[in-house]
Amino acid sequence: LSIYEDSTGNIWVGTFVGLNKIVPSIPYGDDGSVTRYSHNPGDSNSLGSNGIHLIYPEIDNAFWLATFGSVDLFANGKIERVFKKGERVRALTKAKDGTLYIGTDRGMFVGKRSSGRFLFTKSKTVLQGVLSLSQDKLGRIWAAGSWGLACYDPKQDIAIHFGELDGIVEPSTYGAQSIAQSK
Repeated sequence: LSIYEDSTGNIWVGTFVGLNKIVPSIPYGDDGSVTRYSHNPGDSNSLGSNGIHLIYPEIDNAFWLATFGSVDLFANGKIERVFKKGERVRALTKAKDGTLYIGTDRGMFVGKRSSGRFLFTKSKTVLQGVLSLSQDKLGRIWAAGSWGLACYDPKQDIAIHFGELDGIVEPSTYGAQSIAQSK
C-alpha cells in the first residue's frame, strides 16, 4: 500500500488493485466516501496499471503514481500517462529543475519536459534495478538497489557506485530500499 493525504484532507490509497480516494468528511458508506480508480485497457485516461507501488506528491493537489507498468500524473481529477514503457516502476523523484527520475527493475530513466510532455532516456550510468531515489541539496540523484548505492551527477552525467566493499550491501540482504532527506 502507498498512502497520501492531499491538501484538502482526502486520503489516497494505492493498492495492487487500483487507486482509492477516501473523503473523511463524508461518512463511510455514503455516496462519495470512497471512489475507486482502475486500469481500463480501452481508456488511455485510466490508470496505466492497477498495481500502484508509490504515490509521490506534485504541486497544486496533483500527484504521481508509480505503477507496475507506467508512471501516471493525477491532476484536476484526470489521469495522464507520462511513462509507458511497460517497466515495473519501483521509485520516482522529481528534481528541483523539473526532471523526472524513474527507478525500474532494469535501471533508471531520466525524463525531461519538452513541448508539454516528458521524453525519457535510459540512464547509461545507473543500469541495475532501482528501488529508491532521492535528490540531495547539491542536485545529485541518489539511487539505491539490491546492488548498493549510486550517486548520479546530472550536470556531468556520471555516477559513483558504492557497494559491498564500501560497507553498503551484505550478500545476505536485499540492499538499500529507502532514502530520506532532512528538510
